Amino acid sequence: MLWRDDLFDWPSGGKVTTAKRTRLGAGWQVYNQIEAAGNLAGAPAGDLLARDGAGVLWSYLGKGDGTFATRIRIGPGWQIYNKLAAGSDVTGDGRSDLLATDTSGVLWLYKGTGSWSAPFTGRTRVGAGWQGYHQITAVGDVVGGAAGDLVARDTAGVLWLYQGNGAGNFTTRVRIGAGWNGFTHLVGGGDVTGDGRPDLIAYGPNGAAVYRATGSTTTPFAAQATNLYAGEGTKFNSVA
Repeated sequence: MLWRDDLFDWPSGGKVTTAKRTRLGAGWQVYNQIEAAGNLAGAPAGDLLARDGAGVLWSYLGKGDGTFATRIRIGPGWQIYNKLAAGSDVTGDGRSDLLATDTSGVLWLYKGTGSWSAPFTGRTRVGAGWQGYHQITAVGDVVGGAAGDLVARDTAGVLWLYQGNGAGNFTTRVRIGAGWNGFTHLVGGGDVTGDGRPDLIAYGPNGAAVYRATGSTTTPFAAQATNLYAGEGTKFNSVA
C-alpha cells in the first residue's frame, strides 16, 4: 500500500507536523525501491521512480492533485545498482537527475532530459569508492552552491555531505556527524520548514526526525522537533 503524508509548509509551535495521510493505492510491493524524483518532465508537480523485482525502472508522473498518472516504463537492467538517489539537480541545468551506485562501488549519473517518455540520458561515470556507503540521498541544494547536493551514510553510521559543483560531480566530502545508523531511511524532504532550503527527513525504529538545512557547508543540518511517524518507526518498508 502506498500512502502520501502531507506536511505543513512550516513548523507549528516549533514542531513539524503532518497535515493528513492519503491512501494512493495498492500493489506497490512489486517494487524494491521507490524514489521521489522531483520534476522530471516540466509539469507542475513532482514525480516518482520505482524499480521492480526484475530490474525494470518505471516513472509515475505527478498530476498535481497528489496522485500519479499511469506508470511509464523507462527500461530494464537497473538491478545492477544497489543504491539509487533521485530528485536533485546535480548538473545545475534546472532538471532533476538520477544517481546510482553499482556493486563495485562506482557512482553513475543519469542526467535529466525534461522528457516524460525518456527522462534520462545515458549514464556518465562520476567516480569509484562508493561501496563504503550504506545509503546515498539526493537532498537538493542545501548549502546554496552551484547545484544540488548529496549526502552519504557510511557503514559506521557517519553522514557525509557532497556538494554539487554544477558539472555533474561533487566537491570534496565534508563530515556531518556520527550516529546516523539509527535510521533506516534518509530522505530529501523538500522545503519542509518553509525557509527556502531543502531539508532532510530521517526515518527509523524510533520514529522520524526532521533536519532543517542551515545553508552552512560545515554544519548543513539542524534538528527540528516533529511528531512525524511517531509510533510508526517500523510500519513502512520504504519512505521517499
